[in-house]
Amino acid sequence: MTSALVAAVHVSPVQVPTQASSVVVIVAPNNSGAVAINFAPANVLLVIGVNNTIILKNEDTADHTLTANSGDTFHFDTGDISGQTSSDPITFTTPGTYGYHCQFHPAYMHGTITVVANGS
Repeated sequence: MTSALVAAVHVSPVQVPTQASSVVVIVAPNNSGAVAINFAPANVLLVIGVNNTIILKNEDTADHTLTANSGDTFHFDTGDISGQTSSDPITFTTPGTYGYHCQFHPAYMHGTITVVANGS
């Protein structure tokens, strides 16, 4: 498992890793300097064949999930990821935009995964 992207807590534009096989989304805990517990980055760009795998790394002490929003064409759910652990990888193979949230904190822990074809 290759960790490739660790971004600042308040990143809202899509982040593009340069030579990565996977993207790591981190849950930043309150004592990390973040204003609130949140995903970092919340909005992620994945490129099929380059970095189309995502992993949730929970650096908080509370449990979190990375769960597809209802109605998305690709259903994914990390399940309950305990504090200080990581999820299994989730691989995206179809271009599209996929909203996601934490099942425990959907009001403020949410984001978007944009998947594009290589060369787009």
